[in-house]
Amino acid sequence: MKLKSFFKYSLQIGIAGLILNIFLFATNIFYEMVVPLLEKSDIEGAAFNFLDNLIYFTPCIFIGLFALYIIAGALYKRYYYPKIEDKVFGHMVRKNDRRQKELDERLKFLSRTYYRNCPKCGAPRDEKETVCSSCGASLTVR
Repeated sequence: MKLKSFFKYSLQIGIAGLILNIFLFATNIFYEMVVPLLEKSDIEGAAFNFLDNLIYFTPCIFIGLFALYIIAGALYKRYYYPKIEDKVFGHMVRKNDRRQKELDERLKFLSRTYYRNCPKCGAPRDEKETVCSSCGASLTVR
């Protein structure tokens, strides 16, 4: 998975997760739904107390995880993502420079006048030739 897509909506998802888990913790809905399953099991003693506390504080754990997700997304967008944009921008500049050079060469070629046939040997000129392919004479009209 690409980090860009992972952090694309980190703020919106993080805030929604925070609100949902604050609601779950404040209303105790999650705890009241899961604890009856734990009470019906054969778990007793320290293991029961641990799981009971874990279930009770699960929304708090998720609140912390969503807060970390928001922070990580903000850090990614601030520090790492601009480096990627700079690389892409640099690549596009180099590509445009190459294309501009090709266009300048084409303009230079088209701005001159060329013979259709070689003035020395009479051989026909191909489209991009500046010298005769048969005898090597210049095809540029002076």
